[in-house]
Amino acid sequence: MLAFFLMQGLLFGIILCIAEIPLSIPFLYYPVSFLYHIAFIFALIGMKRYFVLENTGEVLSRINLANRITLLRISAIPSIFFLFFAINLILIRWILLIYISFIFLTDFIDGILARTLKQITKIGRYIDSSGDYLILFFTSILYIYYSLIPTWLFLLILARIFTIAVTVVIMSFIKNEVVYTISFLGKASVFSLMLLFSLKLLPLFGVNNSIFTLILSICEYIIGGILIVSLGEKVILVVKAFLIKKKNCERNGNRE
Repeated sequence: MLAFFLMQGLLFGIILCIAEIPLSIPFLYYPVSFLYHIAFIFALIGMKRYFVLENTGEVLSRINLANRITLLRISAIPSIFFLFFAINLILIRWILLIYISFIFLTDFIDGILARTLKQITKIGRYIDSSGDYLILFFTSILYIYYSLIPTWLFLLILARIFTIAVTVVIMSFIKNEVVYTISFLGKASVFSLMLLFSLKLLPLFGVNNSIFTLILSICEYIIGGILIVSLGEKVILVVKAFLIKKKNCERNGNRE
């Protein structure tokens, strides 16, 4: 994580040299990014027991390639966040478009690598989902601030992330361990939002004709529908888990 911090800091420094970014931005960026990476180190240490291969239970001797790519996506969040404050510069817009698209693409690269190289780990599932929702959370805040997405979609995204957090807490309490449930609807909502966020940057480059605007509006409503259905799925999941827990408790009570 410290290596990723240095890499992100170097990249930000290069951008600072080639673009006329106000000095107040890097002045805040570097300490915030450092504290962010330190906090994530402690989070990873706290989840050390999950650094095992799912199929064999073998403990990892080092972080594998798939997880490194996931951590790269998580590490990029402060850089993306602070670059947005200089979005009025055309060069920064191009950098953001390319960088955000690349970071979103890593969400698919790490999964493919994990399956192909047989590197599927418990920690990989946790940090992959956490990374997705962290970057969507901070990106959606920036997008609503710059009026790139409608308020109703922003509130739905927040509701989705809040529901995920509550579901993880409840399911972990029921099963006595950290539980991340990954479903098709969940992955579809993440994929569709990442694609929409990439397309939403295009109007900053003058791509804002009526047809393109109509297509984006239709996509927003479709994604909104996916988010609503996904919210319902999580509620059903928690209810089922509670019912199963209650049934098991009653069964154990009857046996005693």
